Amino acid sequence: MKSQTPNVMRDLNVTLNLLASGVVNLHWTYANTTGVDKLPFEVPTTIINPEKDILCETKNLSAFVEVTEGPEGPGSLHIKNEDGVVVFTWNGMVLTEYLNFMSVTVNTDKNFRTGVLGLTERVSGDLFLGDGVYSLWARDQPDPVETGKSPGNNMYGTHPFYMGKAPVDDKSGASTGWFGVFANNAAAQDWWIKNNYDTGAVDVTTLATGGVGDLYVMTAISPEEVTKMYHSVVGTPVLTPQWALGWHQCRWGYNSTDALKEVVANYSAASIPLDTQWSDIDYMKDYRDFTYDSDGSFKGLGDFVKDLHDKDMHYIPIVDAGIAIRANEQQDGKKYEAYEDGLAEDIFIKDQAGEVLVGQVWAVDAAFPDFFNPKTSGWWSKWLTNFHNDIEFDGVWEDMNEASNFCAGVCYASQESSAPVKNRLPYVPSQRNLESKSLPLDAVHMDNDDMGTKNVTELEAHSLFGTMEVQATHEWFKAQGKRTMIIERSAYAGMGKFASRWLGDNFSQEKYMGFSITGIMAHNIMGIQLAGSDICGFMGDTNAELCARWHVVGSFYPFSRNHNGWDTIAQEPYRWTDFYESSTQYIDIMRMAI
Repeated sequence: MKSQTPNVMRDLNVTLNLLASGVVNLHWTYANTTGVDKLPFEVPTTIINPEKDILCETKNLSAFVEVTEGPEGPGSLHIKNEDGVVVFTWNGMVLTEYLNFMSVTVNTDKNFRTGVLGLTERVSGDLFLGDGVYSLWARDQPDPVETGKSPGNNMYGTHPFYMGKAPVDDKSGASTGWFGVFANNAAAQDWWIKNNYDTGAVDVTTLATGGVGDLYVMTAISPEEVTKMYHSVVGTPVLTPQWALGWHQCRWGYNSTDALKEVVANYSAASIPLDTQWSDIDYMKDYRDFTYDSDGSFKGLGDFVKDLHDKDMHYIPIVDAGIAIRANEQQDGKKYEAYEDGLAEDIFIKDQAGEVLVGQVWAVDAAFPDFFNPKTSGWWSKWLTNFHNDIEFDGVWEDMNEASNFCAGVCYASQESSAPVKNRLPYVPSQRNLESKSLPLDAVHMDNDDMGTKNVTELEAHSLFGTMEVQATHEWFKAQGKRTMIIERSAYAGMGKFASRWLGDNFSQEKYMGFSITGIMAHNIMGIQLAGSDICGFMGDTNAELCARWHVVGSFYPFSRNHNGWDTIAQEPYRWTDFYESSTQYIDIMRMAI
C-alpha cells in the first residue's frame, strides 16, 4: 500500500490470511525498512500466538474478503460472514513511529441493539459501548465509573477486543450471527466509538502510541462461538484447582499469625465454611517479596499453614511486582538475598543510562523484574521455590503488576531521559499523563531474540508486565506438578491462559455490587473464567445489610473472596452479631450461599 504523502509516511505492507479457525488476520507494517531506526513493536508470540496456518487458497479467502480499488491501490476492505453480509469495513490507517491510527466501520443489527461490547476493562453497568472514547493502558486506578468522556477512565487491564450482532439478511430477514474484532496491540490506545442508531453502523477509530497492525476478525452464528474463536487466537482459559472455587477470606490488616488464627477459629465457631485464608502485605518482612516476619508478628506462620492443610484448607499470600531495594543489612542483620541475586543476575528493568531503574512502592525504593530478559523467569521461579520451602502456600496473589509506581515516571532526576519520549507523542491516549503511577516511558527492557524483541521501552511493553509476570508464575506451578492458582490485577489479552484475577480495588457501595456482575461477565468473554470482585467492598465502611446481600451475590462469583482495607471496619461474615440477632435470615442466607 503506497503512501499518499510519501515524504511524511512510509509505504506499508499489508498481508491477509484466513486462519485454520476461520479467523481473518490482517497484518501491516513498514514495506521498506531502509533508514528505520526501530521497527514497530509486536506483542511477543509467547503471549499471543494463534495458529497461523492458512486454511485454504486465495479463492477461499475471497469468500470472506472483498477489496474495492482506490486511486493508488486498495481503497476499502470489507469482511463478510458466511451469509455474505458485510460486518467489517477497513477504511484506512496510518503507521508512524509513535502513532498507529486505524479507522473501521462495523455493521450491527439495529433492531437487536446497535453497538458493540468489549474493550475490557472498565466499570459499567452495561457491556455495550455508547458514543465516546474508551482508553486502554494498564493503570493503578481504583474502579473509576465509565463515562465514555475524556480523559479516559482506563484502569488495570488491556483487552482490545470487541464484538457485536451482525445485521439480518436483507432478503430473508434471518439472523446472520455475530462478529468479533481483536487488535493485538499493547500500546497506549484510545478507541473512539460513534453509533449510527438509524443504520446500525458503528464507526470505530483507534489511536495508539505505536505497534504493528495485527487485526483479527471473526464471524460465527452465536456470541458463544465468536468467543470460542477469540479464545483460539489468545489462548484457552487455564485449568484451576477445584478448591479455588470455594470461599476465600482476606484483609489488608491481618497483622500477625494470631490474627489469622482468630479468623479461622471464628469462621468455625459460626459454622460458616472457609476454604482459603489469605495474607496481604502485612506478613512480609520490611515489604520484601519471598520473605515473612518469622521472628516477629508472623512467627509460626509455616505451622499455621500446615494446620490449615490438615483441615483441608489452603493459604495464599500476596507477592508484589516491585522488589525492595535493600542493599544494606536490615535490622534483622540479614541482607535481602532475592534483591542481591537479582542484581547479580542483572534481571531488573533499566533506565536510559543502563542503571537499574528505581521506582517506589510499599517498600519505598524498588526495582522491577524485566520479564523480557530470558533469565528472569528462572530467577523468579528460584525465589518462589525458596519461599515455598518456608511457607507451603497453595496459590499466589500478584498485585501492583501494571507495574505500579508511586512516582509519576522517574523518582529521581538523575534517571530522567535527556529527551523523554512522552514529549514526542503526537497524540496521548487517555488525555492524561501516561506515567501517572507508572514507570517512566523511557525505561528499557532487555532484547530477547527468542521473543523477537529489540530495543523495547516501557512505552511499548507497559501493559504486558502483569501478563508476563503471571506467565512466569504459571510455569512455576507447572514445574511443581500443580494446577495453577494465581489471582492477579493487571492483564493483557490472553492472560487467562496463565492465571485468574479479581477486579481490583472497589468501593463498599451498592452500585459496585452491581458493577461486579458486568465486570465478571466481561472477563469471562476475554478468557478469564475465575474472576470476582471484593465482596462487601474494599474501600470505605460496609454495613450489615449490604454485606449480607453481597455475600449472596458473591457466592455465585466464579472467584468468591471477602476482602477489605486496613482503615475500614471488619467485615467477615461472623462480625454482624447484633444485626443477625434481629435479622437471623441474613446469617442463614449467607451460610446457605457460602
